Amino acid sequence: MDLVMAMIDNARSWARKQLTPVTIGLMGAFILLSVLFWFTRGKYMDDLGFDTNWLSKPWSILTYPFAYMGLGDIGRIFSSIMVLYWMHMTCASVERTIGTPKYIALWAVLTILPALLFWMGEMIVGQRVPLFGPFFPIAGISYIWARNNKTFVMTIWFVPLTGLWLSWLIIGGVIFGYGLGAPMLGLFAALYLIPAHLYAENMIPFLPYQVRGYQNYRPSKAQKQKEANYFAEVDKRKQEREERERLRKLFESSLDDDSKR
Repeated sequence: MDLVMAMIDNARSWARKQLTPVTIGLMGAFILLSVLFWFTRGKYMDDLGFDTNWLSKPWSILTYPFAYMGLGDIGRIFSSIMVLYWMHMTCASVERTIGTPKYIALWAVLTILPALLFWMGEMIVGQRVPLFGPFFPIAGISYIWARNNKTFVMTIWFVPLTGLWLSWLIIGGVIFGYGLGAPMLGLFAALYLIPAHLYAENMIPFLPYQVRGYQNYRPSKAQKQKEANYFAEVDKRKQEREERERLRKLFESSLDDDSKR
């Protein structure tokens, strides 16, 4: 038990140093819940999933991203690995940029808003499609990341894409992915990307997308000691160089005196 607690403490410490504790926590939750759902054959997924009867289980508007089983056949496992990798690349970057408190709020908004819009679309179109998995919030955060990295080039399926093109690809993926068989439903699903776009482009006066930087970073004692040792070594070498230079000049001066005699 002590070993397990030590491992948990080490994991928490590592997550804090990455400045992305929420993203890492979400990734861990998806892995653990995938294992749980796989062993129970999805027994509790319906309780977390979002559907048209969500008012009878209001928590589902926040929990449907966790109704995700990433185990099963090879295709599903590969898809889950790609989701985790994508979160590590884009979601973690956004959390480092805006800070953890804002990131928590952003994840919540990009979870609740698309679910409500999708539900409204279902009521209008008359087609009922339950929501399972974290694709709405991940797509929204990835869109924000892409709009703030327009010239960054990445390779997706051997095709180089800039962040700008990726943002358009995300819009298309949401529309066609959630609108398969009901295009109007896909359009309703993509509406949540409008406020995401305004936020990413700093077009919301009272809610700027500002770079946090590392002002909240607090180095550990070991890091502080390492830095102190480094600068002490630098000072020591500087003094040694100055002493050698002083002795060299003294020696040359003594040679000059001898030659004058």
